[in-house]
Amino acid sequence: MLKNDIKFLGVGGSRKNDEGSSCVQVADNITIDAGNIIQALGNDAYKIEHIFLTHSHLDHIIDIAFLVDNYFSRMKKPLKVYGLNETLTALKEHLFNDTIWPDFTSISLPNSSLKAMEFIELELYEEYVFEGLSLKAIPVSHTVPTCAYVIKKPSFCALYATDTYITRSMWETIDLEEKLDSLIIDVSFPSRFDKLSYESKHLTPKLLKEELEKLNREVDVYITHIKPAFKEEVIQELKAYGLLNGSNRVLKDGDYLKSIGKNVDNTISAMQISTALSNEKDLGKILEMILKEAISYTDSEGGTIYLKEGEELYFKSLINKKLNIFVNDPEFPSIALYHDGVENSENISAIAALKKQTINIPDIYMYNIDGLSFEGVKKFDKANDYRTSSMLVIPMKNQDDDVIGVIQLINKMYEDQYTKYVKSDIDMTSTYANWAATAITKNRLTEDLEALLLSFLESISVAMTAKSPFGHDHVARVAELMGVISRKIDEDEGVFKDINYTQDELKELEVAAWMHDIGKIATPDYLLDKATKLEMVYDRIGEIKTRFLYVQSLLKSKMLEEKITLLETGSFNEIEVLEERYTKDVADLKDDFDFLNTVNSQEHPMSDEALERVQNIAKKSYLDEGESMMLLSEDEAINLSIKAGTFTEAERAKVNEHAKVSLEMMQMLTFPKKYARVCEIAAGHHEKLNGTGHPQGLKGEEISFEARLMAIIDIFEALTANDRAYKTPKTIDQTFKILESMAENGQIDSQIIRFIKETKAYESYVKVHL
Repeated sequence: MLKNDIKFLGVGGSRKNDEGSSCVQVADNITIDAGNIIQALGNDAYKIEHIFLTHSHLDHIIDIAFLVDNYFSRMKKPLKVYGLNETLTALKEHLFNDTIWPDFTSISLPNSSLKAMEFIELELYEEYVFEGLSLKAIPVSHTVPTCAYVIKKPSFCALYATDTYITRSMWETIDLEEKLDSLIIDVSFPSRFDKLSYESKHLTPKLLKEELEKLNREVDVYITHIKPAFKEEVIQELKAYGLLNGSNRVLKDGDYLKSIGKNVDNTISAMQISTALSNEKDLGKILEMILKEAISYTDSEGGTIYLKEGEELYFKSLINKKLNIFVNDPEFPSIALYHDGVENSENISAIAALKKQTINIPDIYMYNIDGLSFEGVKKFDKANDYRTSSMLVIPMKNQDDDVIGVIQLINKMYEDQYTKYVKSDIDMTSTYANWAATAITKNRLTEDLEALLLSFLESISVAMTAKSPFGHDHVARVAELMGVISRKIDEDEGVFKDINYTQDELKELEVAAWMHDIGKIATPDYLLDKATKLEMVYDRIGEIKTRFLYVQSLLKSKMLEEKITLLETGSFNEIEVLEERYTKDVADLKDDFDFLNTVNSQEHPMSDEALERVQNIAKKSYLDEGESMMLLSEDEAINLSIKAGTFTEAERAKVNEHAKVSLEMMQMLTFPKKYARVCEIAAGHHEKLNGTGHPQGLKGEEISFEARLMAIIDIFEALTANDRAYKTPKTIDQTFKILESMAENGQIDSQIIRFIKETKAYESYVKVHL
């Protein structure tokens, strides 16, 4: 892997059997120019996804055509080709024109709408940033529009200039880029060909010497693009001009920038480790760097870093150059510190951890140490046909002097022989162990702080469960949906191809989802799951039912009293009329209650006729011991007159306050840097694009993409949830109709809805929950 260097795949000024034309690999999937990709990389050539071109000459572009042609069926993404406008125009008109070669920019990849190749016009002086790499194009002089590239990596900064002639901007760039320490430059012809050099716009040793004198500081110089016919002559001239002194050299195919050897990635400086301790978040990468440096410094054949968890040691990083093992987090059995309560004497790493002491053994098969059997190492040797000789094992301890891991080195080499570790090895490896302990402690402290934050969220969820089981389940499902859909967006190569998330950013979105309803802890309990219009602590329809039954009993008493009077007065003919009137009054009363009972729990909006009937019932009264009483109280009438849903305007405003409370609560929390946007994302889930949302009334671009996404996921879950006793879940089709209607009204983002719908990003969630 090209983490800390670049590899020259082709350095020739032309192509011949033993030398490829211009091409440098600056990352595992990125090259500058394409003169020798396929031959140099072999089966790994398909991994190249980005090609930055210097110019349009054939020796710099030739493998682009064959790269797509050879690996078309394996490609998952377009091959992205970056170049100046003139360079890309030349490719379109003279190569990928369906006459000389297929136009792959118009041919779709298998089973995809993506095209096989994409042209991207370069902006001069703009940095193109990738993980651990940035490239910046600067103009240089050549026979066609051409650029050089400033290549920045954590370990160096270089200027790659092939093909070029006298160019003032090139030297200005070197002077301005303070960290630029290397110049990779074209010297094509001997100095005697000064006219040809001028006409073809290439440098000679003499011209390079003159140009370098314009610099105000020294840089390492690497020569490329020598024409094969003049190679020996050019090299002799370079030596004569003193241009190959020190680190300067003529490049060969397969060279790395800083080292002619091919294991340059395995040697990492102490300065890099120090920088990584401050900046690198991935513990595995830091420990791998430390182990490689310890192995390199001590001339060891291999080594292991173990982490201590409880009463066991777990493999974290393992390297053995002879066995060609280079792995992090290998799935090997852990090493127990105790067996049945007795210290594990089979494994030297276990004893070093238990005794908190360094163990240095010249040869495990020749030396005996009390209490150590070395059976663990011997079993490894037998299983792998290997011979472990010398070992150096040092425990890693934190600031409390607790052992948190072990670093173990094996087989120190000296003149191709195994030998013992000396004091300087022990001293330096102890320093590496301290660095590793610092990294582990920092990582665990960060993890502990994050765990504290997440456990706080969990405690809020527990409190929410006590108030409303539906509320907790809603939050959990929104977090799950956010995880599923945000990863789909991150992977998208279509409409959201420019939106990419790191693992920390994906976690940040999930944390925001867990936090989005935190303010509901202040919402009255009865409002959280208000299933009916009359519900408070209980459903007050029961009170109305009791009242209607009481009125029915009053009607019966009154009817019986009047019946007795009619019997006493002999008015028998009126009794039947009385009973019919009573029967009708009771039927009307029952019908009114049944209607109110339905209205109380109905999900669909009330019609105007139904609303009018509620208001008419609210006007009815009855006599109780001579006092006139209303069938419905004013509050009951207001609640039963809610046209849609179960909230009155006052209640809805109270529920909506949770977004404001959430915002206020989160503003009081000090989030880690990687969760800095949690508050903004979570608190924005009730904002609307047209400015009608809350709590801040944001609109349009004031609402971030992630907050828009949160709003849609929140609505999607609420509509489809099938565990709410007070509502029927919507189907997926119904849900998208509602979401699309809201988008048409300018409330939520139509592009996000369309993406979720067309990609079925919700599918795995639906299979589990719906």
